[in-house]
Amino acid sequence: DGIVAPWSLVSLFGSGLAVANGGAAALPLPLGIGGTEVFVGNTLAPLVYVSPGQINFQVPVEATGTSAPVTVAVNGVRAPAVNLTLAPLSPGIFVADSSGHGAVLNQDYSANNAGNPAAGGSVIQIFATGLGATNPPAASGQAANNAAPFNVTTTTPVVLINGNSAAVQFSAGAPGFVGLYQVNATVPAGTPSGSTTLQIQMNGRSSNTVTFAVK
Repeated sequence: DGIVAPWSLVSLFGSGLAVANGGAAALPLPLGIGGTEVFVGNTLAPLVYVSPGQINFQVPVEATGTSAPVTVAVNGVRAPAVNLTLAPLSPGIFVADSSGHGAVLNQDYSANNAGNPAAGGSVIQIFATGLGATNPPAASGQAANNAAPFNVTTTTPVVLINGNSAAVQFSAGAPGFVGLYQVNATVPAGTPSGSTTLQIQMNGRSSNTVTFAVK
């Protein structure tokens, strides 16, 4: 819906955004790659990837308010700003392919797909962005904690599977990843087999609807 939350991953498209392709080589994410920088307000954004036509960056946790100007600078030369609409929560589920199948792992950590469906009553792992603040706070450009204390979301999401509320077991920054959240939820018993819908809701804001496979 064009609204993003701090600590989220965002893609920016245009032309002349970088001199050459480049990616982050290590964590924490760099604040500049190959002469390209991105400012959200007055704060430098951590960069994942830059190219002349696309930049993938993280919205800094320091970004506040309902909007912020985003400016790209290449070797110190700034382009005109574009506006980024902000909200504390703006859930979105990552997709695994162009069909809209969600980025979901089964309880045994294997990828969920039509040939490897999840059983009713089992726990699935859902990968998302935009789930907002965590406790302890997750820092800009830094990976979420790999061990306790995990960066647990201060708002617990509602997970809807086939339109029914699913029990949430875990909701936090995905351990070891930047800008990625992991939500573990139990597939309700009696969920029909086959491709079924999956959605996250937080404080009245709904994610995109994806699908995953149930047996």
